[in-house]
Amino acid sequence: MREEHLRYVLEIAQTRSINKAAENLYISHQSLNRSLKTFENELGAVLFNRTQKGVELTVAGQRIIDKIDDLVSDYDELRALVNREQELKTKFIRTFTINCSSYVRHPFVSDITQKILASFPDVRLITKMCPTDILDLKEAFHLILTWDAHMSDRINREQTLFWNIAETEMYLIVSNEHKLAKYKETSLENTVQYPFVSLQLGAGLMNPLLEGFQIKQLTPNIALETDHMPSYLKAIKSGKYVGIWLKSALEMDELKHDSKLKRISIKDLPPLYICGLMSKESYADNEDIMRKLLKL
Repeated sequence: MREEHLRYVLEIAQTRSINKAAENLYISHQSLNRSLKTFENELGAVLFNRTQKGVELTVAGQRIIDKIDDLVSDYDELRALVNREQELKTKFIRTFTINCSSYVRHPFVSDITQKILASFPDVRLITKMCPTDILDLKEAFHLILTWDAHMSDRINREQTLFWNIAETEMYLIVSNEHKLAKYKETSLENTVQYPFVSLQLGAGLMNPLLEGFQIKQLTPNIALETDHMPSYLKAIKSGKYVGIWLKSALEMDELKHDSKLKRISIKDLPPLYICGLMSKESYADNEDIMRKLLKL
């Protein structure tokens, strides 16, 4: 089945005339007739009845004309996609990738993308979420969460560059019906008695919290784990579980305006940092971008 045959059939159906369709397609009447006959033979069905006024779709033709239209649209979308990829290859000189820990939803991220797009039109920018335990520093600039502002135990200083980008904090999220809802802040020790629901997206937001518990030599009661945001919120709203979220994320998403949830500060947690990491080799290849980026 050839694409051109599908287009021929559509044109004939729209014009209801072999002659008019041939004229619009810039082919001869005889050539269009042969192509239509070949297509009908392949299908094993006659698609048009010839009349004195032109042609009309047969019952079989009426049944499949919409499908033919869909197939032609699919061809057009595929061709546009291929053309777009070819344009990108010729337009962009290089690619710059930003890998974000799943919960680094800080205004800094949107500022980065806008700055790069405005200042470097020849750069293809890719942003994606990446688990913090899988850091390919040679391929990207990474934004991660950490309690250690100096990343002393996480990176090789001889090969890696490090920037302390921003400071944030972690909130406890509870239902308005929960016992803790009457407090504006609570201690980490006071949360241990309540079952947690853990949202495991990418590296999981519980990972930095667990480090916080370890600092205080405490063990949280993680009673439920999910990677589904609606299920996470539903569990918290039930009043049976408590959850956590970041201040920087709360300022940007729907949780801030959810009347059934309350956020509570955890007063004895240390500051949580959003840090940037990149290999020295990758920095050398993208020094112009990084200098512009880090002025934000």
